[in-house]
Amino acid sequence: MPAEPADILLVSNVVVPAELHPDAEDRRILGLGVAQLFTVSQGKAEAVPLDSPLLAAGWHALETACRWTNGSALVPATLTAGATTLLVRLAGKTVYPLAQDVRPGAYG
Repeated sequence: MPAEPADILLVSNVVVPAELHPDAEDRRILGLGVAQLFTVSQGKAEAVPLDSPLLAAGWHALETACRWTNGSALVPATLTAGATTLLVRLAGKTVYPLAQDVRPGAYG
């Protein structure tokens, strides 16, 4: 983490479930399924609530098991101020299409 508070971007590959599975209706662009976020300062971890209104840019609505990003999600400096580490616990593994399997411009 930077010495001075700074916004952090969680950047990842993305997938649109409806474009991978014919029976899927989910047309959202999904990046990471985040189960938990923690900031660590002086060896002590503190949970960042996934329903925080500060988690807005790049975040989908909170679901039962996780909160999905859109592939570029902002964790604002106000949530990480004073922390030395940001821990991200993922809800599970996501299957992303191989780069050559994606149509140019398909996800953005």
